[in-house]
Amino acid sequence: MKKVLSIAGFDPTTGAGVQADVKTILDLGGYPLGVSTSITVQNSKKVYAKEDISPKTVKEQIEAILSDIDVDAVKIGMLGNKENIKHISKSIKDIKAPIVLDPVMISTSGCRLLDKDAIKVLKKRLLPICDLVTPNIYEASFLSGIEISSLKDMKKAAKRLTKTGAKAVLLKGGHLKGEFAVDILYKDGKFTTFKSKKIDEQKSYHGTGCVLSTAIAFYLAKGFGMKKAVKKAKKYIDKSIKKSFQISKLGSYMLGVGVKNGANQNKR
Repeated sequence: MKKVLSIAGFDPTTGAGVQADVKTILDLGGYPLGVSTSITVQNSKKVYAKEDISPKTVKEQIEAILSDIDVDAVKIGMLGNKENIKHISKSIKDIKAPIVLDPVMISTSGCRLLDKDAIKVLKKRLLPICDLVTPNIYEASFLSGIEISSLKDMKKAAKRLTKTGAKAVLLKGGHLKGEFAVDILYKDGKFTTFKSKKIDEQKSYHGTGCVLSTAIAFYLAKGFGMKKAVKKAKKYIDKSIKKSFQISKLGSYMLGVGVKNGANQNKR
């Protein structure tokens, strides 16, 4: 059984963050381990505020786990502030396992989840030790300094991000206009394109980025190569979206991760 460590924020709806990661790992057949970096005040539609856990406590959570358990992969999500980044990077830099970073910066509803002064530290301390970073176009723009409005821009940004030290970049293009969602994987100087028809843009889905990056980490732990791991994770997220269900009064859909017959839950 593969053991995957999630280092991420706490979402009280369990649709995103460390709880969504735990559900994903369990659903895929792995054993989840979780470290919380920040407590968020949110529902399925909006993040209202965050309160970061002390860097010392974050560090001690990680080190307590690693002193006892050999993990097979690490997924990193919301980090909150630069001190958390410094402590986390120091604690995991010697891990002999794949590290996947989902660089959560701003929520869909506009709440800042990573302090502005932390971006430079993220690029300097964390990207160089990651095997894969999975930004959306907004996050990639912040990290690369390139304004992204096309596939050509995405490729430029991905190349620039690998120059900061990341071994590979999966740049998610779902927010670009068009009938299809196009993601690009850049690794070892080569691009791989993943193209899929967008699924009902009128619906709001909660936690897709968290689930995708966690699934990739799991498949890397299983020994799949990067391209295959991304391909399998994208199939998993597509199935999870198709099984999504609505328990939200505000209209959001939760992914059907670890929920049997999830699509029928809103009929009960």
